[in-house]
Amino acid sequence: MLIENTSLKNTIIMLKKLTLLLFSSLLFSCVSLKKHYLNTVGTQNHTGALIFNQNKGKVVFQHNSEAHFIPASTLKLVTALITKHVHPDHIPLVLYNTQGDSLHLKPTGDPTLWHPKLHQSQFDSILEAHEHLIIHLNDEETVSSYAPGWSWDDYDRYYSAELSIMPVAGNQVYINPLDSLNSKIYPHFFKDNIRVEVEAPKFRRAKTKNEFVIAASQKDSLSIPFIYDKVDLSGLISSLSAKDVQITTESEMTTTWTTLKGIESDSLIKYMLEKSDNFLAEQMLLLNSKDLYQSFEIDSLIQNQKKELEIKGRWVDGSGLSRYNLISPKELTQVLIQFKKENSLAYIQEILPKRTLNIDNTTVHFYGKTGSMSGVYNYVGLVQTKKKNEVFFALFQNNALEGRVLRRRLNAYLKWVYLHF
Repeated sequence: MLIENTSLKNTIIMLKKLTLLLFSSLLFSCVSLKKHYLNTVGTQNHTGALIFNQNKGKVVFQHNSEAHFIPASTLKLVTALITKHVHPDHIPLVLYNTQGDSLHLKPTGDPTLWHPKLHQSQFDSILEAHEHLIIHLNDEETVSSYAPGWSWDDYDRYYSAELSIMPVAGNQVYINPLDSLNSKIYPHFFKDNIRVEVEAPKFRRAKTKNEFVIAASQKDSLSIPFIYDKVDLSGLISSLSAKDVQITTESEMTTTWTTLKGIESDSLIKYMLEKSDNFLAEQMLLLNSKDLYQSFEIDSLIQNQKKELEIKGRWVDGSGLSRYNLISPKELTQVLIQFKKENSLAYIQEILPKRTLNIDNTTVHFYGKTGSMSGVYNYVGLVQTKKKNEVFFALFQNNALEGRVLRRRLNAYLKWVYLHF
């Protein structure tokens, strides 16, 4: 009996030692990972990270993962996911009705009409068959030119194009200054609004009117937002469509409208993410709201989608340009995981921008979305690691004095994720 008790005691002691050894090993591993992480991204600014191992089905590393950060353009992942939900196949280009030789249109918020890269030929086909174009704009349907928290002094920057119910040419003027005497301008409607000056800055637009100035030395192509409500909209559309154009109110006509199918949703999502196009992202949120709630007001969409996507932070726009946005690494990683769950890994790899690094003589592809603005540089993405694990991850870096340092740290962080998980 004494021998049996002694044997049992020895077994218990061994199990306790093994448990302690395993716990110590795990603790050391966690401490080591945290040390490597902090050595990689530094401690001079606010950082947060989360790494989710899809193979194991669990979070394998986190640091400030539920803290709120300015997400910048990583927030476009949310806009992309909602757009895929609401419009899984195509974006509604416009609502139309024909009467005799007149084509009547109602806008949907679609951003592709006469866009230099995204304009849809099916619209031209239906337009060609009519002499007159009548556009119905409801006076009660308006949107703010800018989302909350946008920087007021970025009004003439390409990334701050104004929002509108019926965008035209991306709500920008595109200038290709081949030389000071031979510039290509689109839409050509604005040609008399542009002047070239020897001492001018690289480019600018007057703050309150559509007058543009470029330097005689300017060589690169430019895109400059125009002030939407200061434009003769009928004149602008007439110059682009070569049709007689009339703007009227929706109340002047009650009839059945037909939806003209526009760009494929996946194409628009991919283009928006690759270019990190703020204007497209904002318009996509507007057209999603119109489809869901019959209104261009996005507050209802945001409040309902926050519950659906379990976002507890602050979310105010579709592009992430606003500094009012505050989202956690955990929340945006969940969005990307949900995106893949509802579609496929191949789909995610197709729509997300690819970043390629050479790590230990191996070509490694990361798929994800960056988000940057002054003092901010974030990344949310996925990779197959050296250990053959499918890993979703986020790195948020805020409150930095020098953005270039953050960009260098991101590559080091990506290498760390690939090698350690």
